[in-house]
Amino acid sequence: MARKRIRDTICKNCDTKINIGDHFCHECGQENHAPNQPIRHLFFELIESIFHFDTKILFTYKTFFSTPGKITKEYNENKRMRYVPPLRMYIFTSAIFFFFLQMNTESHTPTIKTDAIQQERFDSILENNTIINKNDTSSIKPDSTININFSIFDQHFSLTPSILDDISRNPEHVIDSLIILKGLTPNFFYRKFFKQMIKTINADDHYTKNILRLFIKNTSISIFVLMPIFGLLLFIIYYKFKKNYYEYLILSIHYHTIFFTVLGVILAIDYWFKWNSIIQYGVLIMWIYLLFTLKYLFQQEWIKTIVKTILCSIMYIIIVFIGLSISLLLGWIYI
Repeated sequence: MARKRIRDTICKNCDTKINIGDHFCHECGQENHAPNQPIRHLFFELIESIFHFDTKILFTYKTFFSTPGKITKEYNENKRMRYVPPLRMYIFTSAIFFFFLQMNTESHTPTIKTDAIQQERFDSILENNTIINKNDTSSIKPDSTININFSIFDQHFSLTPSILDDISRNPEHVIDSLIILKGLTPNFFYRKFFKQMIKTINADDHYTKNILRLFIKNTSISIFVLMPIFGLLLFIIYYKFKKNYYEYLILSIHYHTIFFTVLGVILAIDYWFKWNSIIQYGVLIMWIYLLFTLKYLFQQEWIKTIVKTILCSIMYIIIVFIGLSISLLLGWIYI
């Protein structure tokens, strides 16, 4: 059975009197129904008018920066017709942010020059799929010149030019032999990690940029997934206020929109004016913005608001660090 919507006799957006059976306000056009709809309502709203912007975007940004938290409060009070919907605003802003992030990252990526013969040797490691007896380690030849050194967990590997030649001819066989010599059991993870370490150490400019592109792509997905978690943290910290999780999710979407807006501007400044030190101010600005937002929304004493802001920030930073680490690892593994 479809959920029956509760209707009002006064428009929450413009205070115009309307009939209880009216679906829309005849003055401003806002739909007449109560707030705190199911979360899927956000996605229906997004699909209905995706990327359809008008002058509301300027008013939305102005309110975002002039009164932190006001848009969230009014949106949850169903005064939302004057603002760009949360998800639409977030997608628009995040798209611009990741565009500047990619530009900024590529401009700071060093150009790496690699010897052509050595590069050909490494590339052949990925092209040869011959598999020989894993317990045969006779193909590993000693060499006094150490070329590549890396560790897999606590096991250190030193690869000489002759070993690299062997790997280029019989990659699975030699890699498995090296792993066995360290007392480890060859498996997909160790083989993949071994090959990726060789590629990373011998990385050229193209390889490095590909990793960064994958990292940026995975990061955009990770942040979108983490937004509900940030809302959940706020829901737990302010559980005594008995608000619906929906309201904290709206707050989370709005905050991440501002986060991407501020950092996008900072990245643009860094890209054009090479002012690297400005990035550290962005983190401080966002912490202060969250502080004033929570103060406006919950009207608690400053000391309580500061403590809760710090608590929420620390917990979320840990979660984001884990998420970005996974994002970087996936980008590195599947490049």
